[in-house]
Amino acid sequence: MLMKTDLNFHFTFEKNVKVSCNHKCPCCECPADIAPVCGTNGKQYSNECYAKCAKVPVSCTGKCPCKKCECPREYNPVCGANGKSYKNTCVASCKKVPVSCTGKCPCKKCECPREYNPVCGANGKSYKNTCVASCKKVPVKCNTKCPCKNTEYCAKNNEPVCGVNGKTYNNECYARLSNTAIKCKTECPCPEPCDCPRTYNPVCGTDDKTYDSKCYAKCSKVGIKCPGRCPCNCGCSTDYKPVCGTNGQTYANKCTANCRKVSIKCHRECPCTPSCVCPAVYEPVCGTDSVTYGNKCQATCKKILIKCHKKCPCVPPCVCPAIYKPVCGTDGSTYSSQCQARCKNIAIKCDHECPCKQKCVCPAVYQPVCGSDDVTYDNQCKANCKRVTVSCKGKCPCGCKCPPYKSDVCGEDNKTYYNECYAKCA
Repeated sequence: MLMKTDLNFHFTFEKNVKVSCNHKCPCCECPADIAPVCGTNGKQYSNECYAKCAKVPVSCTGKCPCKKCECPREYNPVCGANGKSYKNTCVASCKKVPVSCTGKCPCKKCECPREYNPVCGANGKSYKNTCVASCKKVPVKCNTKCPCKNTEYCAKNNEPVCGVNGKTYNNECYARLSNTAIKCKTECPCPEPCDCPRTYNPVCGTDDKTYDSKCYAKCSKVGIKCPGRCPCNCGCSTDYKPVCGTNGQTYANKCTANCRKVSIKCHRECPCTPSCVCPAVYEPVCGTDSVTYGNKCQATCKKILIKCHKKCPCVPPCVCPAIYKPVCGTDGSTYSSQCQARCKNIAIKCDHECPCKQKCVCPAVYQPVCGSDDVTYDNQCKANCKRVTVSCKGKCPCGCKCPPYKSDVCGEDNKTYYNECYAKCA
């Protein structure tokens, strides 16, 4: 029940809640860096620390809501039928947009496969494959990188392919020797184009190539080696410690890049920018990896968040309630509360302002009174000796009288109270 008397409010509660910190709940020490995450409760947090503080598991990185469609981070751009570029085929499929061509929009008239079967043009330049040379309207001189060698020898293994001229060759090498592009990797005639759904459920074929789905692998007459992208059984963790490959693509971690047989250019997301140049000023900071850096720039260059702006370890600051219950320290100085004295590592000489007076002599009579500090004293004399005003006669507690000023505090019950008095009354 709430009662108003002059400027004071009276509350009566059943329990006494201690104050954990002098601000709204929850009480947490988190870096001020913005790296948003979305919690399983659908709420967005500034970074993972704040989500943990609220005891909420992280559903996904980035702003809420989380996207249902999860795609690899690899950058293999495609152009959608709507004229927009997408990061890869999966992202386009998630948006339910058909792919018009590989590469960024707009689509070029000449579309070639990504296969690397180098040829040497009549102009002395090397091209990725016969198709690329044809698009440039350059005749092919030989089926290798420039310069052309006198001869090329083909193995006698029987892996028939069908050329664009409708002829079947014993293997790809014989087709190249005939300066013929490959239409399909089977005997002629080539099967009709696959009518597969545009869903992205990658599989690794027995030819160690990744197909968008089982349907596409089956259409290419290739068996399934394992679900997911090639290679199989890499055993890589899902930790995101990005590296940039020599092919200009970003991989989730070093293991993933090695699995793709790609050399690492730098240990961060692509592109690989020049190394950080930081000022030679010493303003130490402690990173979230518990390592001390010379200044904020050096930590940022390592992509490390700042835990506190001083040397490691980060010691939580001394937080005292905003109350005035003066004590006199052994150093002869008056402190606003016992907490303030403890924060300065000063012992308490007496429980009032300096200087400390001689001890009071009170009668041994028991007439209990409740002091303004919510402590029961044997009689009024003993309360006066402690320089405590009497709130009411008899044992504590009296009805709570709290000041109307707002100074939010967080209780041990993880609730926010109007000020410290309200917390004590609770």
